Amino acid sequence: MQLQPDDVYLFLEFNLTAVNIGIFHNHKLEFLRYQPLNIESEDWKAKDEDGLSWSYLGDQVDLEAEINDQINDLARLMSFYQFTLHQGEKSVNQIKVFGDHPNVDTIIHQLKEQYEQSIERLQVTDLSQDIKHQYIPLLGLALKGVK
Repeated sequence: MQLQPDDVYLFLEFNLTAVNIGIFHNHKLEFLRYQPLNIESEDWKAKDEDGLSWSYLGDQVDLEAEINDQINDLARLMSFYQFTLHQGEKSVNQIKVFGDHPNVDTIIHQLKEQYEQSIERLQVTDLSQDIKHQYIPLLGLALKGVK
């Protein structure tokens, strides 16, 4: 992914029990938000031994409602970024989605229906092999050198 210096990127990490949102401009973090979901971790069960595929055991309607709430809340957050933090001079124009949530593809589809920004799944392909999207946060920690 080649970053454009004038673009404003919203990185949306959708996980099983939380959403992380970071807004970057000129390679600098300008806004960060952690939002826990009203979903219990006990309601998720790993489908396989590697823990990369999950099934939701709780009420599917509750899960979909929580996802919809988070997607709808992005409009408010982007409006806050544009008008409160930057007096209308800057706005998010690209949304990159990643995380270990099993419904990431559905989430991306819903985002594309609701928002006009460029929306795509964040992929890591510039290495000797592709990295699964579930491992992107770990790759970021490794590159940062967190111990």
